[in-house]
Amino acid sequence: MYGKGKDTSVSFTLDELKCENLINPLGIDNTTPHFSWKLKGGGWKGGQAYYEIQVATDSLLIIRDEADLWKSGKLKSDLSVMLPYRGSPLSSRSLCYWRVRVWDQKKKVSAWSSVARFSVGLLDKSQFHGDYIGSSPEGGQVCAPLLRKKVRMDQAETAFLYVNSLGYHEIYVNGRKVSENVLVPAVSQLGKRSLILTYDITSYLKEGENDLLIWLGQGWYKKTTYGAAYDGPLVKAELDVLRNGRWEVLTQTDRSWNGCESGYSDTGNWCALQFGGEKVDGRILPVDLSSQSLDQRKWAPVVIVDVPDHLVSPQMCEANRIHRVLQPVSIKQLGEGTWLVDMEKIRPDGLR
Repeated sequence: MYGKGKDTSVSFTLDELKCENLINPLGIDNTTPHFSWKLKGGGWKGGQAYYEIQVATDSLLIIRDEADLWKSGKLKSDLSVMLPYRGSPLSSRSLCYWRVRVWDQKKKVSAWSSVARFSVGLLDKSQFHGDYIGSSPEGGQVCAPLLRKKVRMDQAETAFLYVNSLGYHEIYVNGRKVSENVLVPAVSQLGKRSLILTYDITSYLKEGENDLLIWLGQGWYKKTTYGAAYDGPLVKAELDVLRNGRWEVLTQTDRSWNGCESGYSDTGNWCALQFGGEKVDGRILPVDLSSQSLDQRKWAPVVIVDVPDHLVSPQMCEANRIHRVLQPVSIKQLGEGTWLVDMEKIRPDGLR
């Protein structure tokens, strides 16, 4: 409310809050992020005329109007895309919360937006703990292994897992898949650059013993494409916990991890214009990834691989996700080992 007893609030809302053009991104690649938002609804006159941004180290500080990182104050501007942060200096692992409000040309003010968040990733590889590990041949096929570590957990405010895989990865904690991401990280020229993804796994952990599993896939990380340093995919990971405002390393990839095969293996050459496929052995494929099921598998110590020096940086694009699942309308055997799967043509509106 502003004015002398007069209601100057308006009915429009602020939506699609973005930091670096991403919604609630974890592990961004810089310490001077940019904020964007959209105005939705009626009741505003002449568009945005002013805005105010608040950024804090805790969401409760934001709600109490006690932002400790940045209070922009009321700034005259009609811009709402990529407005730069100008608060206290940020650094790797900074976890921040922010909100925004705007005024229209009639000086009517919106309500504060919902609180969004972002974090700064690991900006210097010297800050990234752990080794590049992969499955050893003693654990079976190395091209799509399961890598496992049991971790004891005390109470913590927040837990972030940083993952830098050469090849694809999926994360499972206590049998549950973390996020809807698939085929991550994004494609990069792995001989020159690899990408770090940051996961908030706080809600997946429990007090006591936890089962941390990284399921790797080789993807394009092969000796015939990017001169891979190993015959299978590799990963470097670090689990940090936030306690009393300070980050601590709980675990990292090292010789204490174990690996085993998952049932997936490659077929074909996988050279330029000579791509292959994959085989799935249902006798080995895990039925589930619970601790009880994993305990029954044959595990072997992982190998540590010396990976050539290259640029390692946070991924700054949306991750791949499954948006539609198509079912075949018919499956016909054309010959021994040859099948025709008809997925039928699907129109853009989803109709056949």
